[in-house]
Amino acid sequence: MIEMKDKGNLLLGVVILRYGTIKRRLGLHMRVSSTVFPFAAAAAISLFSAESAIAQAIPPYEGKPVFGHYGGVGLIKTRSARMAPDSTLSAGVAWTDPIQRYSLNFQAAPWLETTFSYAGFSTPTGDTFDRQFDVKVRLWEERLYLPEVAVGLQDFLGTGLFAGEYIVASKRLGPLDLSLGVGWGRLSDRAVASNPLGEISDRFRVRDTNFGQGGEINFGQFLQGEDIGVFGGVVYDTPIDGLRIIAEYDSDQNNGVEGLEDNPFNFGISYNPTPGIQIGASYIAGDEIALNAAFSTQTGEWVRDDPPGDAPSPFYVREAQSDADGGLDGLIAPVQPLIFTPVSRADLSDALTNGLLQENIKLTRMQVGTDTLRVVVSNGKYRSYAKAAGRTVRVLSRYAPADIDRFLVAFDQRGLETAEFLFDRGQLEKSASEVGYSVAPPSLAFSYITPNSIPVVGEETVFSNFPDYTYSFGPDVRLNTFDPDDPLRAQLDLELKGTVRVTRNLSFSAALGTDIIGNFDNDQRASNSVLPRVRTEFARYNEETDVGVYQLIGEYFFNAGPNIYGRLMGGLIEQSFGGFGGELLYRPSNSRLAWGLEAFYVKQREFDTLFTFQDYEVFTGFASVYWDTPYNNWNVAVHAGRYLARDFGATLEVKRRFPNGWEIGAFATLTDVPFDEFGEGSFDKGLTLKIPFDWGLSRDTQSAGNVTLRPIQRDGGQRLRVPNRLFSLTQPVSRGEVASQWATFAH
Repeated sequence: MIEMKDKGNLLLGVVILRYGTIKRRLGLHMRVSSTVFPFAAAAAISLFSAESAIAQAIPPYEGKPVFGHYGGVGLIKTRSARMAPDSTLSAGVAWTDPIQRYSLNFQAAPWLETTFSYAGFSTPTGDTFDRQFDVKVRLWEERLYLPEVAVGLQDFLGTGLFAGEYIVASKRLGPLDLSLGVGWGRLSDRAVASNPLGEISDRFRVRDTNFGQGGEINFGQFLQGEDIGVFGGVVYDTPIDGLRIIAEYDSDQNNGVEGLEDNPFNFGISYNPTPGIQIGASYIAGDEIALNAAFSTQTGEWVRDDPPGDAPSPFYVREAQSDADGGLDGLIAPVQPLIFTPVSRADLSDALTNGLLQENIKLTRMQVGTDTLRVVVSNGKYRSYAKAAGRTVRVLSRYAPADIDRFLVAFDQRGLETAEFLFDRGQLEKSASEVGYSVAPPSLAFSYITPNSIPVVGEETVFSNFPDYTYSFGPDVRLNTFDPDDPLRAQLDLELKGTVRVTRNLSFSAALGTDIIGNFDNDQRASNSVLPRVRTEFARYNEETDVGVYQLIGEYFFNAGPNIYGRLMGGLIEQSFGGFGGELLYRPSNSRLAWGLEAFYVKQREFDTLFTFQDYEVFTGFASVYWDTPYNNWNVAVHAGRYLARDFGATLEVKRRFPNGWEIGAFATLTDVPFDEFGEGSFDKGLTLKIPFDWGLSRDTQSAGNVTLRPIQRDGGQRLRVPNRLFSLTQPVSRGEVASQWATFAH
């Protein structure tokens, strides 16, 4: 029996289809259902929904995502309305003889999919490499009577060769996942009807296909064009776990790609041997075999229950304590925590110094009051400062005299006190009594305080370990991605790096290196920039450098006031520029906002990367605002000022940081340089990726891999590459960052 809602869907479909027929007979348009086809398609899927509801109540879609040839979730070449799990990052490759495509896909939010891809293929005018950005937004999830629906933009920020827009719906019917969509632009090559939006305005009938230098958003093309096309298909989940069979109808006629025939039907299989690996094969365009693979990980996995590194030392209590709530919470410890054996106040500094060094934490200052112990420490091991605070407190619990009731733990970063935590010793002891030798995280609202906001009456002991030397020697990989002539250029260098801290606030750093192997020297494309060539001649630096001084700087860090941090620096700041300048950062402890200023005078270095300079000089500086949003660990920053090529403008950065240390973001810069003067790409933009090494290792480390992906390197919108910018330096101890990792206090 059909319910009233199902009857309504049926009636809606009949009325819409009947209306199209009447309109055709009246001569209002030459093609059946020209204005109503998208709505009729939606009604048809609603009918399928009704039929499936009669059979059984279908749960929400929970199938594994299928990553298609373009990198996003879909079928083979077409998109579906499905999304990968939130925070999924996938890298994919799709190969056929006519075209090879490499892609990076990120599920930026539960409802937002972003994709960057790079393809090499032959056109009627010769071989080419094409870069494109895609985005897909889910309007609503699948429900009992409704399909999942999404809208998307394809190649909206690239050369425009594959540009198209679409609306697509997906519905689960037992082992079948059906998708049906309507497309504009390239997705309307196989036209089935006229653009219904043309009934609203004639401007929707004409599509602007002029993309200029490429890389700019052409609003004159969205949902525009004379016709619309229809695409869709089905994914069949076989009884074999991870194996799916796919069939699709593609509305793209493969125009502009030599070697692909005009055939709309594609067939393929997809197999997941493990949750993070997908391999597949397909028969596309009636005559080509395609192979594809995708490798994915859910970057936003919460802090692991099994943390890396050694187990924490036990927490010590001053006397045996009974369970605080009589066992109501079920956390009665199997054994009582250890009762401490304190040292005298005279021996406390030595005991704490040695105990903290075992955790690779340095004690830099200590102050003992009547009932309060304050320590300032430098964390050289743990990525999570919440974890470093927990390890520090355990050492204090073992040696601090019994009359100490409060612990204050402050962190020193390059001479700056950037964060401080207050701990009630008695509350920690109650927690330790309930969870055994460990200790649960206390309230962050109570513990996270402004540095030096609680005075301690007592003499401060300063541990002078200066000068302090650190160095490293080993390989370093540099990447240049998505060059118009080569998708990947890489250089393996051998580098010697060293830092000497002369005082708590003053340090000198150097980096020497030489290239071992790579293909940076293969770049034969001469710069055609009409701007000062501050970046486009990077290949010359590699060609003309034997042993280079990549960096040689002096830095002085200082606290200019409560929550105000400063830094002065000078020297050979990066491979291309040397000079001097400084910055200030105001970052209130309990605010989501921060403000920064920086200014530098620099000269361009000679290509041998030694101690001489070219004639080009520039004064560059920026005012910045940073916002740690309350939504899903998103951070937004805007930098406005003067860039290295003497252009004025602003950069927008959007990053999503995860508690496990992963960071994925995007940036875009607009300046007063016209797009045609900027050159190919129109304006500077790209993606950033930070991968913490402890995420995949069994030990703690602060090391991480940082990658910046640009579609093309130009000279406009380029900032100085300043090491240790104050915002990045203080980010690990910010309120939002600590809150997201507060559970690691117990690790």
